[in-house]
Amino acid sequence: MKRNFDSLSKKPEKLGGDLPSSSKNSKTVEGMESTKDNKFEKKPKKAGKIKGFSKVERKKSLFDKIKDAQGKPNWIEIKKQKTELRMKRLKSKPLYEMNLEVKKMWEQVRNHNCKKDVRDKLVVKMHDLLKTNYQNIIHSHDMTRTVQSLLKYGSATVRNEICAELLPHIVKIASSKYGSFCMKKLFLYSTPQNRAKIVDAMCGNVERLLNHTIGTKALELAYSTWATKNQKLKMRQELYGKLAKLEKEEDASCLDDLFSKAPNLKPAILSATKSIVYKALTKQHILVSSLLHCVLLDYFNHCDENGKTELIESLSESVMQLLTSREGSIMAMKIVWLGTNKIKKTVVKTLKGHVKEVSELEHGHLLLLAVFDAVDDTVLIKKALIPELIGNTHVIYADEIGRRVLLHLTAHWDQAYFHPEEINLLRQGCAAGTSKKDPEIKTKELLEAVIEPLLHFVAVNPANFLTSPSVAMLMLAILKAGHGESLSIAQKAIATVITDPGARSWPNFEVKLIEDPGLHIALKKLVQNDKNCLSSGKSTFSSAVVDAVTDTVLQAWITINRACFILVTILESVDEDSVARLKQKFSKRILKKLSKETSKGAQILYKKLV
Repeated sequence: MKRNFDSLSKKPEKLGGDLPSSSKNSKTVEGMESTKDNKFEKKPKKAGKIKGFSKVERKKSLFDKIKDAQGKPNWIEIKKQKTELRMKRLKSKPLYEMNLEVKKMWEQVRNHNCKKDVRDKLVVKMHDLLKTNYQNIIHSHDMTRTVQSLLKYGSATVRNEICAELLPHIVKIASSKYGSFCMKKLFLYSTPQNRAKIVDAMCGNVERLLNHTIGTKALELAYSTWATKNQKLKMRQELYGKLAKLEKEEDASCLDDLFSKAPNLKPAILSATKSIVYKALTKQHILVSSLLHCVLLDYFNHCDENGKTELIESLSESVMQLLTSREGSIMAMKIVWLGTNKIKKTVVKTLKGHVKEVSELEHGHLLLLAVFDAVDDTVLIKKALIPELIGNTHVIYADEIGRRVLLHLTAHWDQAYFHPEEINLLRQGCAAGTSKKDPEIKTKELLEAVIEPLLHFVAVNPANFLTSPSVAMLMLAILKAGHGESLSIAQKAIATVITDPGARSWPNFEVKLIEDPGLHIALKKLVQNDKNCLSSGKSTFSSAVVDAVTDTVLQAWITINRACFILVTILESVDEDSVARLKQKFSKRILKKLSKETSKGAQILYKKLV
């Protein structure tokens, strides 16, 4: 059978011309257009809102119509017409007049000079106008502020009525850009009963709110600040999957409780929890949620080794977002403990530039402690983290949480500074981790990197370390760990301050520094540490104090009970040279005056000298 290829060899005369088509294969019926658009044919412009005009054409037509005497667009008239059109559109809205009246009253209500009785009357009027319309106006950028003012200045009745009207729409409000601000005010000014109702209304939509950009903030506020223990439990259970909901175990606070009562459902519940967790991990803004942190840590503790490895790799670059809660911080610590050397290096690089910020976090500082204990590459830590830590010592030492980071480096796992539970947490993590280097060697290497700069800081700012007992305990740890000439200089600087007659305690400036009970303990421990200093060949604090003490200082100190006890501690120390030199400084005149003092410390001191 002979085939005709002549039609295929013909080319169209120009691009966009008619292409030949076989009569057999053509599906175009005569009288109907082909359903396929010709890709070479230019498509017509879409029509604008006004039929027959595009957006650009509408603007041109407005400019052409309104012209001045010279034939140019009359911009003043154009702006006037635009304003009129905009007002016409606003007035066509059903609640425009009411909103306008409410906003006029709101301007008076928000004024700080508005009298209380006038404000109360205006609030009642506003509330009467807005009744049954709160759910419609709360999403508006301007009207939501009027609702916030009503919640702030309204009576208990007004607040209860607003809450009752908004309660059925609470999930939508929590997900609204402007409505979410009203959520904060609802929690802040509502009664405990209404707060519980708001949280209960969010339950059942926890996963939906968690994955919403705005809703996750409202959910976090409800969970971390206002939810009760049972409500927090319900919220967590929703993130364990639908099977966990079906179990309806009200006292199941974690996966352990669910698995103990339904062990056959463990694989299914873990799979459901994993899908929910990983869906949330794709969105960085959700990672700061303490609710997610609880579920994340719970899942990590029960998944298999492959699941743990996968989760560690997924979170290694996002540890900063985990440091907003204790559960999240522990999860970050587990990443460091159980991760490979590559993962640990990634965590260290992530922390670089944020050491000061992390050091001051209530729970986040624990990650730094875990890094110091678990990362074998101390050279990397010295280059990436230690310089920033030392560079911000003037800020970190004054912070209650920041001091713990410095104490961990200078007094590693010392129960005098750390709670036993915290020490056990760090020890168990290191024992179960992948670190291979001897912990004592790592501790010594990091101490050598920080001790000299810290001693120099103490020597330059001795008075700052005597402002409070907690800061003085940090000074004690630094001097205990110090050595060499830097230690001697720091000891002399401290001794100079405490022997200054004008030195006063802070914030009670009426009390002399040597009389402060908190500082007295730190100074006494410094003297008692002389035994270790002598055995290690270091300079002693007793020697520095004896060098700084003069006749004038002794005459002042013998009248102060706590100062006498410091001198007694020096006389009882093993530093025989300092003891002998101190006894020589007590002249007969000073001893005679000391014998007349009635304080307990003076009496004991006199017995030691006679």
